[in-house]
Amino acid sequence: MNKTSASTNAPPYEAAKNCLYKNTGKTLEALYSEGEINLVILKKDLIASKPEPRRAEIRAFALYKFHEIEQAIAAGKIPTTLDEARALPCPQPDPQNTKKKALGLLLDEGVITKQHLINALKNPPSSRFGEQLRQAARLILSDMLKAENEKNFPKGLLKVTSNKNDFSGRQREQISYKRGLVLGAVIAICISILPFAVHSSIQNLSKLSIGMIVFALILSALFLLITTRIADWILDKTVGKKIDKYDQQIECFRIGQKGEDNVVEIFRNSLNGDFHLFRNLQLNGERQDIDLVLVGPPGIFVFEVKFLNGRYQIKNGNWAKEIHQKYRNIKNNAFRQVKSNAFRLKKFLSENLGKGISVPWENSIVILANSNMECEIQNPGMPTWKIQELASKLTTLLQAKNPIPEEKKDKIISLLLSLDCFQEIPRQPNS
Repeated sequence: MNKTSASTNAPPYEAAKNCLYKNTGKTLEALYSEGEINLVILKKDLIASKPEPRRAEIRAFALYKFHEIEQAIAAGKIPTTLDEARALPCPQPDPQNTKKKALGLLLDEGVITKQHLINALKNPPSSRFGEQLRQAARLILSDMLKAENEKNFPKGLLKVTSNKNDFSGRQREQISYKRGLVLGAVIAICISILPFAVHSSIQNLSKLSIGMIVFALILSALFLLITTRIADWILDKTVGKKIDKYDQQIECFRIGQKGEDNVVEIFRNSLNGDFHLFRNLQLNGERQDIDLVLVGPPGIFVFEVKFLNGRYQIKNGNWAKEIHQKYRNIKNNAFRQVKSNAFRLKKFLSENLGKGISVPWENSIVILANSNMECEIQNPGMPTWKIQELASKLTTLLQAKNPIPEEKKDKIISLLLSLDCFQEIPRQPNS
């Protein structure tokens, strides 16, 4: 690039990169290095109906960066930014047209589509160019997804804060610990008995003739076989059952966690940045946690997530499960849990933010997270949402008729974020 004086229509790169961009108070070089602007944004500035005051500097900076990227890509550099991805020279889908063009230009012209990028990501050519193309496709598809999210969610995406030390995780750890103790105790007993048995056998064998030793060894082998079978049966009926029980409990917690993860993903896809979701919220000083707490314009919502197998009936506020072809009532059901959680949360908020914070009963909701669960629901008495209808139910929250004041919402969110369960525990220095 020919360098001219800064006063001409084409200032040199050194002058252009130190030019302040719009009202940011930062230079073009600083913003570009931090990823806050790219060549796509600068191109839009250049073709805007209202020219930028520093149009010449922006053009010089953009041209310099484009040529720099073009040379790096031609040398085989794997794209790491959107600009590098768009600069990758690509063959056109039409085999009759052998001229290569920049990938970004082919996209802008509609010659290459989103589906072409997906195919390139899945099945890139086995070459250096193939790796360049795969990474370029990944970067551009990520940018497309971001643009779609910004279009669908102009206020940003749902914010999610999780408690890393949740109740189900602690339960899994405790059960795994108990399982390990049982297995460890059995192994320790076997190891402690073995030396005595071997020592005693060697002492007795030393006093016998060779014929008697052979006979004793045969009897010992038969005795060992029978004893092992009996011990195996006893262990299976006692320790084995205990271990199986622990394994089943661990698996239940794992499946429940997976169900909750699926529910949170639906929340992410349905709500925008006006909402904040808290997972496994644990009020200070309490052992039990709350599955999900949602804070947004419509107010505060408390959710109890249940991943249940089998057949259930929910009628007039009562829960029943089919056991041996008969429905049996469940006393400690999800309704009691979610009511208790809502009461605890309301009490905590009132104590810290004053009265006027409410969690209405209709905002205490049970989510049935297993889509394969058979459940007959008649006049449940409390909101009960199946996972199949969760997305549509959440969408209605976006149209809040009487939204709570923004300041009040922010105070609630700030208070919950300050809870110990969401704070990083500093590591103790090594002594």
